[in-house]
Order: sequence, then structure tokens, then C-alpha cells
Amino acid sequence: MTQQSATASLPLRPNQRLGHIPGVSGVPFLGDTLEFLKDPVHYKLRMHERFGPVFRTSILGDRSLILVGPELAEEVLLDKERNFSSQYGWHRLIGDTFKNGLMLRDFDDHHTHRRIMNAAFKPEPMRAYVEALNRHIEQGIASWHRQPDFRFYPAVKALTLTSSAKTFLGLDLASEMDTLNKAFMAMLDGATALLRYPVPGTRTWYAQRGRRTLEDFFRSLIPQRRQGNGTDLFSQCCRATSEEGEVFSDTDLVDHMIFLLMASHDTTTSVLSNVAFGLANHPEWQERIRAQVMALGNELSYDELGSLSDADLVMKEVLRLYPPVIGLPRRVIRECTLVGLQIPANTNIWVSVDANHRLPKWWKDPETFDPGRFSTERAEHQQHRFLWMPFGGGAHRCIGMKFAELNVKAYLFQLLRRYRLKLRDGYVPLVDKFPFPKPAEGLPMKLELLEGEPRRAASA
Repeated sequence: MTQQSATASLPLRPNQRLGHIPGVSGVPFLGDTLEFLKDPVHYKLRMHERFGPVFRTSILGDRSLILVGPELAEEVLLDKERNFSSQYGWHRLIGDTFKNGLMLRDFDDHHTHRRIMNAAFKPEPMRAYVEALNRHIEQGIASWHRQPDFRFYPAVKALTLTSSAKTFLGLDLASEMDTLNKAFMAMLDGATALLRYPVPGTRTWYAQRGRRTLEDFFRSLIPQRRQGNGTDLFSQCCRATSEEGEVFSDTDLVDHMIFLLMASHDTTTSVLSNVAFGLANHPEWQERIRAQVMALGNELSYDELGSLSDADLVMKEVLRLYPPVIGLPRRVIRECTLVGLQIPANTNIWVSVDANHRLPKWWKDPETFDPGRFSTERAEHQQHRFLWMPFGGGAHRCIGMKFAELNVKAYLFQLLRRYRLKLRDGYVPLVDKFPFPKPAEGLPMKLELLEGEPRRAASA
């Protein structure tokens, strides 16, 4: 396989001399950290209104530029002149823990790895993923209504981890699940740690130890998966070959599987929780999707995904309001110009996702939950191809985008056949914003068991 791209020659510490760019420095060291963390999307919208589409900010002593607007997103993410490194943009955040995933590769190196991995996301493998998800989700949610203090977020978080093990690895993992779950969670905690040195007892130290556990686990499975005929994603990646005959090395496979497990698990949990919240808060949309679900058979097939068109609208609106990734980091490789401003080499920039999704210039009543805005008749998101971009864009657009859609629809199919989702009395809808947006307090919810065949399936 090809080695990492030439961006590896960039200095580790980014350029901090950005005084010529409009913006704020905030208080010493903290900068605007507290204002940003309080409400990232509206902080960016206020700054955009005050300073324009490119502005300077400081978060925990790190000066960066934030870019707002679909035009700038298009210029940076298409990156026709190869001015912007995704590898270095993401490395300072997750590179030590989730190293060498697709997002942490650039240009030709990234293209080669993506070309091989595409084989695991073609229609035939996706059909197998749907079949595995159907059975696992049906069993996993069957007793949810019996829990006295049911919280949707932790329940679906636990289930998505085991369903990822099913679809990704083809294993039940009953015996290893506790060890692997702790290792995985330690890695997620470490990705958001402020102290990045592996001092014993710190989150970074536990994260690195967790990564070694997962590395050993995945590496032990590779020989068997290369020779077998499994339909899980790991087996597909082990056997994946590009049209040019390229394959992944063992190290490549370990890096990609750890990264894919992270990318699919927490983002899916976030999206599902916010979809459930939206449907409980707007029961008219829940009933519309349920009607489409009930018109199908007892299991959702890959070819029936398009039948859940109202689920598409709701999912898109949830991803507009609460995108799992609120910004896409890049490092400037060479000096360039954006909207007339000279951007020095080695500068950290962020392409805003969440602010773009709420710009009043483009969206009607952007703060309102309104899935109909994505209908064929209105199609607000099609005004600019980089206006709605929860999965990024350009060469690094999420390779698992269709898999994410498949996941959400598989869960909704099983949930809405069995339950009516209702918010608990007195629940005040709040959203925790970090590290992924999710309803606060674990989303306390009442699950009302429906009558008929779905009820018999749920109590089986």
C-alpha cells in the first residue's frame, strides 16, 4: 500500500499569527472557549454576522479560522489545488487514538484506500448488513417497554455497539463484549481529553491502552477472514480488492476497522436519539413513518429502504439541526486566498457544518423542526450542493453515508412496528452538544406497546 501523503512534513504546531483576519482573541488561554461550548452553532452565526464568512477565534489557546457558508465549504472540500490537509486537520483531535482512518489520509493515499474500501459498501454487502440488523434489533428492543426508567440514549447506545459487532464483525461477542466495550469507550474518552500526554491514570493513557486491546483483537481475526466467505463488513474489507488489484495490509485493516467502529457507533447513536426525540415531539411525523412501515413485510429488505420516504425527510431534518460532526477541520498546506483574505500556510481552519445548516439566507425558519423542507416540492437543501452536508463533501465525503441511512431505517422499522414513542411528562427538551449532539438526561421516554402482530413479536 502507499504511504501517508507529503503533508507529513507540516510542523506539528499550527500557525498562530492570524491578527490580520477579523475575529476575536478572547481572554488569555481560554479565548472564546466558554462562549463556544455554551452554544457552538449560534456562536458561529453571531460571529458570521459580525465579521463575515471567515473569522478568527481562539479555543483553549489554539487560534483557528472558522468558515461559514456553502460557497467556502465547496472551495475547501473540493480542494482543486490541494491546499488543505484533512490528515493534519483531524490529527490534533483524534490522530493519536484513531490514527490512519480514511479522514486522516490525504490526496493519492486517501484515494487508494477509499477505492479498495468501496467494495465493502456495494449493494450486495449492504443487503447482508440489513438482514443481520433486522434480527439483532428485533431481539434487542423486545423488552425495552418493561424497563421502569427507560432512557432511550443509553439503551440504543448499548444496542448499536452490539449491532455494529454483528454487521462489522459477524460475531455475537458475548464473551469479549465487556473487555472490548471498555477499550472502545476509553478510546472515545481519550479523543476529547485536554491532556494529550499518556501519563498513567489519564484518559489519554487509558485510550492508548484501549487501542492496543482492539489492535490485538482485530489482528487475530484477519487470517481467517481473508480466507473465509463471511458477509460482515470486516470480512468484506479483508477480501476487498480494487480494480487495480490493490488490497489492504494487516495494519491497514486494523486502522480502518477501529476508525469505522468509532465513526459508525457514536454517530448512529446520536442520530437515532435525535430522530426518536423528534418523532416523540412531533407525533404526526411518527404516524406518517409508521404507516409506511406497516405497509411493508415483517422484515425490512435492502430494496425496500426507498419505501420509507418520510423517514428520509425526518432523518435529513435531524441531521440539519443536529449534525453529529459540527465542523470539518483542515490544515492549510500553502498560502492561499479565501474571500480576498490571505490565509497563511500551516493555519488550522474549520468548515462549519452546523452554522451552514441554519443560515437564514438559505433556510426558511431555520430553527424550526420541519422535515417537509426536504420534500421534492420544496427541496431547500438543493439550493447549493454544499448547503446540507452532515456527511461532509468532496473526496472525503463519508463513505458510510448509505450505511448510516440503512442503520437508521432498520431501527425505525423495528421500533415503530412495536412502539409508540412518547416523551416523559415534564421532560424539558434540551440537547447536550459534546462530543456528539444528543437529547439531555439520556432522553427519558415512554414506549407504548402497539396491538397486533408487532406486539407478539416484541414479547416473543
